[in-house]
Amino acid sequence: MVHEMVHLWQHEHGQPGRRGYHNAEWASAMDLIGLVPSKTGTPGGAKTGQRMRQYVAPGGRFAAAFDLMPPAYYFPWFAAADGAAGSDKNKTQYRCPTCNVNAWAKPGVRLACVSCNALLVACG
Repeated sequence: MVHEMVHLWQHEHGQPGRRGYHNAEWASAMDLIGLVPSKTGTPGGAKTGQRMRQYVAPGGRFAAAFDLMPPAYYFPWFAAADGAAGSDKNKTQYRCPTCNVNAWAKPGVRLACVSCNALLVACG
């Protein structure tokens, strides 16, 4: 969500790249808030491009703010990095069997509902 908020900031106050392109200004703003842009989502990936991911900078502003955030403000689900598979175009819907919260993620990812402490199950 913060990735998209940086796009909004850039639209209002900066110079956005061509449609869908993440330019150096966007990358700089991401770095400033403690999210490191990376084509691969890991250290060493290109910082600009058409399809981008990001990772949290250890000790950065985003990490510090997240550490201070009360759990009541967390999304009702989280994704475990291990077990993720598939491509960005291949998404699966998951649902909490207790409270019916929905999430979309790559096939094979493990998701848990923070509210219920239940693992989400793939739909269909």
